[in-house]
Amino acid sequence: MLPFSRFITVLIGGLCIYLIFRITNKLFKNRNISLLAALLLASSLMFVQMSHFARVWVPQVFFILLVFNHLAGMLEKEKLSLKDHIISGILISCSFAVHTIGVIVYFSYLGLLLLRRRQENITAIIKNKYFWLTNLIIILSVPIIYLLNPYAFYNYGSYFAAVADQGVATSGRSFHSLFGAAYYAQILFEYEPLLLLVFLLGVGVLYLQKRKVFYLLMSFIVSYYFFIGFIIGSDHSEPRYILPVIPFLAIISAYGIYKFIDSGRLNKKVKIIFVMIFLAGNLVMPVIWCAKIIKPATRLLAMDWIYKNINSGDSIINFDPYLTLNENRLSIEDKQRF
Repeated sequence: MLPFSRFITVLIGGLCIYLIFRITNKLFKNRNISLLAALLLASSLMFVQMSHFARVWVPQVFFILLVFNHLAGMLEKEKLSLKDHIISGILISCSFAVHTIGVIVYFSYLGLLLLRRRQENITAIIKNKYFWLTNLIIILSVPIIYLLNPYAFYNYGSYFAAVADQGVATSGRSFHSLFGAAYYAQILFEYEPLLLLVFLLGVGVLYLQKRKVFYLLMSFIVSYYFFIGFIIGSDHSEPRYILPVIPFLAIISAYGIYKFIDSGRLNKKVKIIFVMIFLAGNLVMPVIWCAKIIKPATRLLAMDWIYKNINSGDSIINFDPYLTLNENRLSIEDKQRF
């Protein structure tokens, strides 16, 4: 099942690249920016790694992007329909169903409504019956999701219970929160240094020129990073937890790169050369990683060497808890006896 599961994950990763193209095209109405965003995601080291493994994180990214594909279409609509809100509720519920943390995309839905009603009082949103219908759909999906995936509820429920017992305001909790936030900043720098650099340059340009798009994209980046960095903190920190942020960094970076090429500073050919060097540099680590992963695993090579060179009955010291060796007949008899 594992090779098939990995194949499915790779296919879902490919769909994520298509979705980021569609989202970017809806936000900027520019095919070149959309292609750049898709290329940046496809050449992300962390995204390539997770797409090769049968883990939940690439499907999670897919459903988050599916929600954003819908939200991007809603952003410039003159009037939102009942259908828009129903689809929003269903897609957010699907994101929540894949992984509990997927519900964070709900804050982007709220952000979208605030952006559309920026001239009105927030009470206009609260009084909107379609808004409450979306919330009702999400709430009604919870028992269904629980029946399908109770482990996720137990896992996160026990964690937040521990946090509540410890107390969020304690100095120990504060340390874990600060360390968690710093940890994921370090992970982004280690895995995606070039993407992070261009994002930091492009985010200011996006804020100045496309304020609504800036707020929509940053609503997810900030809320998600706050949750895994400050709420979860360092207690359960894993590099892969930051993966859902990568597509949004790619979109903003693509916009920054396009504006750099389109600006009047420097010669356009020189700027294109700089961009090509950047894109080539961004491909280096994924290519090296793919070349390494297709080589025979060193653990399997070690196991093969042991079977061929160590006689039955000899003793060895094994410091690798993941290196599982077949037991010989004598050890099996001892195990049954004692």
